[in-house]
Amino acid sequence: MNIKQEVTDFIFTNENNGALLVTGKWGCGKTYLIRKITEELNRSEDCVLVTISLFGIDAIATLNQTIKEKVLYAQIARRKASSVQKKMSSLKEFLSPIVATLSEHSNIAKGLNTALSVNLYDFVKVEKEILCFHGDLQKFKKLVLVFDDFERCKIDVVDLLGAINEYTENKEIKTIIIADDSHIQAEQYSEFKEKVIARTLRLTSDYEAIIKEIVTNYKETSIGYSNFLTENIGVLTQIFTESKQENLRTFKSYIIDFERVYAAWLESGISTEYMPQVLYAFGAIHFEAKAGNYPKHSRYGYLLTESKATEKYGKLIVSYQFTALQEWAVEGIWNKEQFIKSIRLKFDPQELTHSELFLNYDFWDLDDEIIASGLPEALELAYSGNLCGRDIISLLRRTQVLSEYGIPLPCEIDYPHMLAGFRKRENEIKEGRLQEPGNPTFIMPEDVRKMDPQAQILYSDIERMRARLGSWGYRRLFIEYLLSPANSDTSKFKRQCLVSFDDELMELFHIAYSRRTSIHSPSIRQQKQSPQCNPPYIIPVSSAMSGLS
Repeated sequence: MNIKQEVTDFIFTNENNGALLVTGKWGCGKTYLIRKITEELNRSEDCVLVTISLFGIDAIATLNQTIKEKVLYAQIARRKASSVQKKMSSLKEFLSPIVATLSEHSNIAKGLNTALSVNLYDFVKVEKEILCFHGDLQKFKKLVLVFDDFERCKIDVVDLLGAINEYTENKEIKTIIIADDSHIQAEQYSEFKEKVIARTLRLTSDYEAIIKEIVTNYKETSIGYSNFLTENIGVLTQIFTESKQENLRTFKSYIIDFERVYAAWLESGISTEYMPQVLYAFGAIHFEAKAGNYPKHSRYGYLLTESKATEKYGKLIVSYQFTALQEWAVEGIWNKEQFIKSIRLKFDPQELTHSELFLNYDFWDLDDEIIASGLPEALELAYSGNLCGRDIISLLRRTQVLSEYGIPLPCEIDYPHMLAGFRKRENEIKEGRLQEPGNPTFIMPEDVRKMDPQAQILYSDIERMRARLGSWGYRRLFIEYLLSPANSDTSKFKRQCLVSFDDELMELFHIAYSRRTSIHSPSIRQQKQSPQCNPPYIIPVSSAMSGLS
């Protein structure tokens, strides 16, 4: 059936036998459809549709007040009802202080104060026909009440149906209810709804048509984005269909969020040839994240999740699920610089060194030239301590896979030398002179067992370093405190771990304790005169040591 036509026919049928229920899954487009019908019919001179959201309403009195507010706005607003509300609110704000001042001097003010406390909506009549503006003229229009979010109302469902029935049956007002009735749990719902609801329309949307309409009417912020969406309507429809979620709210959120990705890509100057594939990848991440199917592992980030998504979305490429896109879709964190760096590495590699290509390219994209020059370059960086833990892991994995496929390495790998370089880097990170980048990678346990024993030791040390990064930050803060305790906030150390209370910390602690005690300790005479006096900045050993491991 043509749902739009069915709703229109219900509104204009002279007989009234109860409300019309429009139902369907959350996000399937029920509200969107009724809103489009409302916009169209409210421009006519025949009827006016007034929508009341029941979301969170918890009392019948509040419901009736809300209905009167909406009806009043529909009656007196020519273009924007919100401006009327602002004027009424401003009038009360303007008069209230005047009346409060007068009340001290005149009995007349008491009458004014009483008048201001009158609820204006008590005088609003909700009838089957109401006087409205049509252009600059006023005329009576048929009133249609639309109750949205029925299942999200906090009023008891039987009481709510009774309140709606007052308008439907007793006042003979055309009434439409929008709900996903599969989420209405009350046992009495099915029994009482027959008295109120005359007909049910179950929405099975033409999603392809709705997606096309959403894209056509999209209000872009970045110039050219609407055309980009229109050109890729097939990609958008495919990702929506493959998600199997039938949720248009998620779809709208998806294309809104991708506009920021689109703008950053244009700003980078990188060719947009592969942007449709990234649009598809972002859609997969976005839909799965909204459904709770794209979790972040505390240790491995999104690495375990990526492969699962590719099983559901046939054209999804793992390497297009950039970390910046994952953080944007799942955590709401946007890092434009990281995203541009990712797409430059992937789609504009001419400025990259062979070592960067060797460590970051898809394995099957590596050619003999990249391997021959990239591997030695990467090893030299590792030996000198200039390769981060993530890239060392990538180096270990690449060389292992090359060996497994019988591809000869262009040079020998000196694992003790790599370990020494890593130790040097680790110490600089510990002291705060280097920042270890995020976006961790890892090697599956079964693949670790295949590696050279010395490579396994190096991999284990990198994993152990990752676990200590946070504690090293607190260690540096604690050292700053020991060097200058008067300017530090000790609350930040509560329930924090410093990894180990090593020789360096012990020496600094002893020096700070001794210095503060000798400088600020009162004399014996002063202690006798003021027994409550405590030397400032003395760090009790028991307090300082508690909680440290």
